This record gives sequence, C-alpha cells and structure tokens, in this order.
Amino acid sequence: MPGGVQRLLAGLQVQRQLGMLPRRQQQAALEEKIEELEQKILLNSRDFVKLNELTKEKEATEAALEEKMERWEYLEDLAARIAAGE
Repeated sequence: MPGGVQRLLAGLQVQRQLGMLPRRQQQAALEEKIEELEQKILLNSRDFVKLNELTKEKEATEAALEEKMERWEYLEDLAARIAAGE
C-alpha cells in the first residue's frame, strides 16, 4: 500500500475507535427517547392533540435513529473496503 493510503487507513481506524463511544451513546439515547415517547403515548391515549404531538416526535426520533444507524453502517463498510484495498 502506498504511504498515503496507509495514513488514510490509520486515520480512519483512529477516528472509528474514537468516534465509536459517542455514536453508541447517541443511538442509545435515541432508543431511550423512543421508549419514553411510547410510554407517554400510552398514558395520553385519550388526549388526541397530545397523542398527535407525541406520535410526530416519536416518528422524527425514529427517523433520526435510522439515519445514524445507516451512517454507521456506511462508515463501517467504507472502512472494511479500505482495509481490503479497494
């Protein structure tokens, strides 16, 4: 491997290791928020205005979680391809 590619790969590995904990914490926080919203939805099942607000917030949180997970998968795939020399 040329030196530039090795440096890039080493840099990506370090970034991945350093970034792993915050991403996992962010995902866990979003998952926890979804659970809390689900509980609030159950508690407010008769208040249709509040129920609508909570449902929208839950959907937005689920979308944010999905986006973060897709980004994580993309970066993992990219790191694997670089490691394989592609």
